[in-house]
Amino acid sequence: MEIGQRLVTVACALSLIVSCACASSHPPAAAPVADDPRMLASANVFGALRAGDPPLATRDFDETMRVALPPRKLAADWRQLIAENGPLDSWRLLKKEPAQGYERWIFALTFRERSGFGLVVFGGDGRIAGLFFRIPAAAPARGSAPTAANVQIHSRSGELPGVLLAPPHAGAPAMGIVMVAGSGANDRDETVGTMKPFRDLAEGLAARGIASVRYDKRTFALPATMGPASTVEDEVIADAVEAMRVLRASPGVDPRCTFVLGHSLGALLAPEIASRAGGVRGLILLAPPGRAVLTVTLEQLRRHPSATPGLTELEAKARDLDRLPAQERLLGVPVSYWRDLDGRDELALARKLGLPVTLMRGDADMNIQSVDIDAWRSALAGHVPVEVQSFPGLDHLFTVPAAVADETVAGHVRQDVIEAVAAFVKRTGCPAAP
Repeated sequence: MEIGQRLVTVACALSLIVSCACASSHPPAAAPVADDPRMLASANVFGALRAGDPPLATRDFDETMRVALPPRKLAADWRQLIAENGPLDSWRLLKKEPAQGYERWIFALTFRERSGFGLVVFGGDGRIAGLFFRIPAAAPARGSAPTAANVQIHSRSGELPGVLLAPPHAGAPAMGIVMVAGSGANDRDETVGTMKPFRDLAEGLAARGIASVRYDKRTFALPATMGPASTVEDEVIADAVEAMRVLRASPGVDPRCTFVLGHSLGALLAPEIASRAGGVRGLILLAPPGRAVLTVTLEQLRRHPSATPGLTELEAKARDLDRLPAQERLLGVPVSYWRDLDGRDELALARKLGLPVTLMRGDADMNIQSVDIDAWRSALAGHVPVEVQSFPGLDHLFTVPAAVADETVAGHVRQDVIEAVAAFVKRTGCPAAP
């Protein structure tokens, strides 16, 4: 795991012109790097932070970065960074490289206790469009690494393999989370290409003292067990309830302090899972649909009509859903599946449960829109404790887009997301001992 990592990204629309009064107004064509306005802007960021002047450090941010990382937030992140690694002593440019309309400047940073890397991303206009810090963790002390144990999620249709990741032993039993993946044939890590968001979350939470169970979905591990008229009960709910039983029975986990974390479809169904499992302390909903799933899915397809032959026919079938045979396939699943989803009101169930809820969305998410989060907020406000968190520049998987990050952070769940999940769990806490 990594510690002391602070990430800030913004959406791809980046603008305005760099301001650097100390640069010559007519630099020579072959100006050395030291005179490059971008080097001066980078040096200003590091120098101002070292001097304790966060407002000056943001001087060359573009407008989107000014909103995403105002001086007060930058100051708080920097205080934690130096608390973990000591004061910043020096910085040195390692390389600069183009990246899809941006330019990435990667610096070696030397702190009093540890060395790491800084990444300053410039937009085409020369202003700072992204700022990242990565400090590799020191070698863990013996016996302090999280403990992974294979588990089996039992059902009448076979066993699903999974993993319990427990934090280093600290005496007291740990709080725990069951992770429920989104739609499709997802493995335990919710792998998409090289991205493994559930693994990132599990490892980050274990480092913060929280255990988790994640598992291969039925459509991934045992697709043949899905019947011709299957529903989300068969695909998601029953297995997630069993995963909660496995988590609570695991050594080192406090069965009174368990949570459901769902992503996308898994987030939508989290209230039903919590209701069936009983005794859940809270719901962590990552990018939950707030409208009918079929409506949201068709909306996504309309953004890429050339990649979806027969979209008009699909839309017609969706309108006629009630009259189609239950076993007819629509977007790869039987009509029975869509009818089951349409018949559920998970927002009303969440309101009835009364459990604390945190809603999270990356503001660059093209799958789940702000209207979906607003639907949850409106349904729950005044009925249950609910908080809403938006993460600038993150996509549907809560990862950093490759266009504005280097290989050390691109494609990974950003650390502030993991910290927000851990903070919600710890803030909600366990019930008082009887």
